[in-house]
Amino acid sequence: MTETMKIIITWAIFYLVWYILNALGYKGEFKKAGVSEGKAFIPFVREMEVYKLCWNKKNIGLYWLLAAVLGIVMLFAGSMLKIQVIAWAGFVLVIASQVLQIMRCFHQSKSFGRTGGMTAALILVNPIANLILGRSVSEYKGIVKA
Repeated sequence: MTETMKIIITWAIFYLVWYILNALGYKGEFKKAGVSEGKAFIPFVREMEVYKLCWNKKNIGLYWLLAAVLGIVMLFAGSMLKIQVIAWAGFVLVIASQVLQIMRCFHQSKSFGRTGGMTAALILVNPIANLILGRSVSEYKGIVKA
């Protein structure tokens, strides 16, 4: 087995564990919020649902999804075609999607009655923080004004 193959297998296992922990954590959160728990296992659907649960802007989840996907496509396309303007625009969109994710983590922790520590945990170790939110005594309080 080549070194490259070992690296790919290691990352695949890491991602699979990350995905399972995230799904189980979101399942608990969705149960508390009264949302279908099956949505926790569909990656983009669950992210859109979390945006709906914790943010009062109607289409913010769609904006996040567009910024993330379009940003990655533009970044790679601009890099491969050697058109820096497209690559930089893609980079800006990727950064914007990450800023939206960080803001969502803040709103998510507030929706479950938690404070800045949980926001930091959601940003840095999302699956573990989601398991804590989903399995702890935290109750879903709905959309909370920040």
